[in-house]
Amino acid sequence: AFILFPTSTLASTLVSFSTITTNTTWTPDQGPYVVSGYAYVLPGVTLTILPGTVVKFENGSRIEVGGTLVAEGTTLNPITFTSVKDDTVGGDTNGDGTATIPARGDWVQIYANVGATVTFAQSIIRYGGSVGTSETGMIGNYGGILNISDSDFSESNSAHTFIQSGTTTITT
Repeated sequence: AFILFPTSTLASTLVSFSTITTNTTWTPDQGPYVVSGYAYVLPGVTLTILPGTVVKFENGSRIEVGGTLVAEGTTLNPITFTSVKDDTVGGDTNGDGTATIPARGDWVQIYANVGATVTFAQSIIRYGGSVGTSETGMIGNYGGILNISDSDFSESNSAHTFIQSGTTTITT
């Protein structure tokens, strides 16, 4: 007789080369969310990420915002943005056990494009800032409104935040 064990006991939601065209909410019970390639939030559309949600990125992946991104966690339930190789939060999402470990630059960036509004509060952002792009930092402002408060950045391959243009407010 054989007993089969799943390689991962956690469900995840794959967001692969996706354009978000309607107001959308990502929730902890549907996560972790795995971004593969990119997720693009269209102008006029809001992506809300609820407290306690985990968002993981495959190598070279990113979120681009043309509309609005609201990621407001709480002290007890922060929102985490990290590498798919990071098993410390959201479990072993890629199902490879200890074969891979997260590294600085595993994913690219979360972009605030011209006209976008991006808000992070009580968020944990780590293992981004991929090399090989003209951008630097895990979070980038390219002409939008970027608000960051009470958030923790670590393990970036480059600067934590890159500001090319737009309005950026960072508070602790």
